[in-house]
Amino acid sequence: MRKAKPKKLSWYAARCHFKSEIESKRKYRTHLWEEAFFLVYAMSKKHAERKAKHLAQRKKRTYKNFAGDVVTWRFAGVIDVCALTATSFHEGSEVYWRFFSREDGLDTSVRNKS
Repeated sequence: MRKAKPKKLSWYAARCHFKSEIESKRKYRTHLWEEAFFLVYAMSKKHAERKAKHLAQRKKRTYKNFAGDVVTWRFAGVIDVCALTATSFHEGSEVYWRFFSREDGLDTSVRNKS
């Protein structure tokens, strides 16, 4: 019986979204969203997604804004993971891309999924 060939590590770009939650006496009708891209070194796309989720969850933060409201940023989800063809990076390296039609628009965020 042959041994399985070890998987090679590759670079991936993971697109993640975060949602703000505001504790306030005033009623806020909108939430701010943040989109962040993580560079991940992983054995597969699924492995990269798990690593990105772990990294993104560590980014949770809470603070008081200028009005004294408590603002908490929470991880909302990994939106996309792209395998990168580059093996080393420098200024100008392309780390994320996607194709879309004009009808699709630019925003495919978590807001449409929650």
